[in-house]
Amino acid sequence: MMFKLAFAIFAVTLLTLPAQATNAFERLHDALHPKRTAADPSQTPLIFASVPHISHLEKVAAVALELASIGYPIKFLTGRAFENLISNLHPNIEFAPFLGLDGLMTEEDMKTLMSLPPKEKELFATKKAFVDGMKDHHNSIQREAAAFRQKHGDTKPLVILFDMSLTGHYPVLLGAPGIRPDASIAISTAALVLDSNDTFPFKVGKVPDTSENARDVHWAACQEYFETPFYKELHKHWEAKLRELGATKEPFPGVYDAMNTVSDYLATQGIPEFEFPRSDIRTDIRYFGALKNLKKTGGEAAELPTWWDDIRKAKAEGKKIVAVSQGTVEVNPQELILPTISALKDREDVLVIATLVAFEPSEVLGEEVPENARVAKFVPHDMLLPLVSREIVMIGSDD
Repeated sequence: MMFKLAFAIFAVTLLTLPAQATNAFERLHDALHPKRTAADPSQTPLIFASVPHISHLEKVAAVALELASIGYPIKFLTGRAFENLISNLHPNIEFAPFLGLDGLMTEEDMKTLMSLPPKEKELFATKKAFVDGMKDHHNSIQREAAAFRQKHGDTKPLVILFDMSLTGHYPVLLGAPGIRPDASIAISTAALVLDSNDTFPFKVGKVPDTSENARDVHWAACQEYFETPFYKELHKHWEAKLRELGATKEPFPGVYDAMNTVSDYLATQGIPEFEFPRSDIRTDIRYFGALKNLKKTGGEAAELPTWWDDIRKAKAEGKKIVAVSQGTVEVNPQELILPTISALKDREDVLVIATLVAFEPSEVLGEEVPENARVAKFVPHDMLLPLVSREIVMIGSDD
């Protein structure tokens, strides 16, 4: 209820901005200080867009569902792989497909990813999953923006809410030709990833320095990070894609920094206290708390594996339930899944629940599943975690 109230208030203030607002400051001022009563939500169509990956999509879709439930008509862009999920969320939500790939990567890309050494995997995955789709996603958003303008002209504000990692919306925000929305709202699907002299760079994995020279320490760490092979190669690739689409506002921010700084507004999960204090970042970040699970708010119920009742039976018998999941970046089952299953295969007091994420069980284990293990590509963790005794999980990628 708190999420619905908080985001409803945010939406009402934000979406009363006039369509003719000419710059970000005017849009921000009009959003925070509305001069008129909020219009009927049903008269304010919204465009949503998310990268076609469930770990991002489910968060953006949950926001869309909340706004649809209070009356906003929504056009939701993502890959065709998720057409059924989006189409069944709410009568006010209409699916629209991205051009290009149905998902983030092709099967050939996945095979290449799996063959790479750990140090090269994240760079390859980030370039393929987030940067290489820029052109198709840009053209898809522009297609919907043009349709919106053709239908409504300037009588309604064009508002686009998008997954912050959807790089296809950044070219037009960085000067590329095309229709720029009246308000562009990035939805953060992770902790803040922007550059700051009050913290170490994103991905470094250190808590902020607390000495009197802390800002100098952080600044030096940022400069060092900008010279790493990972950052330099990713930034070069990102810049090339932006220039290809006509972006002009150089020097371009780094791709991670752009995810939190380029949009007109940033809406993020959680509360300010979950983040490290930063004195040098944008002041218009909106925190909207926790997200509801889609199946609890009108989306399709998750499909459970046929062995799901075995968990409750094992728990009733006093067995320990051990869940193990590989993650979505480091997906090689040899690194975590298979060692866990092997180590516990002779434990009669344990039931192992393994989720492979990127593979079907038959692709990894065939018929060789120990008696005390149950394996699936995916299970809903909001239903699984209350039943488990221990969880073994990736805590990020190996740099």
